[in-house]
Amino acid sequence: QLAKLASSPAAIPAVIDLLAQAAELATYSAAPIQDSELVAPLDLNHIVYVMYTSGSTGRPKGVEFLYGSLLNLILWQEKTLPNSGDRTLQYSPFGFDASAEEIAATLCRGAKLILIDETRRKDGRELVEFIGKHQVENLYTPFVVLSNMAEACNIFDIKAWPNAIFTAGEQLKITPEIRSAFIKHPSARLHNFYGPTESHVVSNYSLEEDANQWSDFPPIGYPIWNTQLYVLDANLEPVPTGVVGELYIAGMGLARGYLGRPGLSAERF
Repeated sequence: QLAKLASSPAAIPAVIDLLAQAAELATYSAAPIQDSELVAPLDLNHIVYVMYTSGSTGRPKGVEFLYGSLLNLILWQEKTLPNSGDRTLQYSPFGFDASAEEIAATLCRGAKLILIDETRRKDGRELVEFIGKHQVENLYTPFVVLSNMAEACNIFDIKAWPNAIFTAGEQLKITPEIRSAFIKHPSARLHNFYGPTESHVVSNYSLEEDANQWSDFPPIGYPIWNTQLYVLDANLEPVPTGVVGELYIAGMGLARGYLGRPGLSAERF
């Protein structure tokens, strides 16, 4: 099948060399997996997934994300953030890095992962109604979806709302509708996660319980466990408070680099 696909370049992304992949797979044993292999512990430096990003540049980069980085994130979330319930919506597509956190953070503690179809996922009203029907307590979603949900609740007077919403992927803006939704549900919490694909989540800002006190543009907050954030100038020196610089990420939250791109990895990491 790999050879068949490789003979039809129009059918596959140019970034994948299927013949090379087939040759590499052929080097592995065809024997059944042994029990010793099933129980062997993962190493913190093992790659847990590869996520392609920045396809707009013409050549997507495959980010090699580490098991230790994901483990650090899940343990931080479990020990640091309040338990808001056991029912989490699998909102993110599998091609988006947030799906790894949704799945791992839920299943690693024996909670329930609720699946949703594409139609309901894209419609703000149907999404909120689905959340109410299935008693979804935790939701990971970008700002634009949160905004659409809040507008639907306001327009159609829908009462359903998750106990906790974790937003990431774009800058969080507190619209009047979002503020109103959390005022109506004072026990619900909003957490602003930040992290590019090359690091997944590296910081969090948990907004206050009183939504009336929220600023329109909440900050990205503080680093999670075993992660450091630096704002540096062009000479890689820390800038004074209030001075604009570039954000640098260090520590366990960082990916290994770009798959098969040692030059670009050396430049960016």
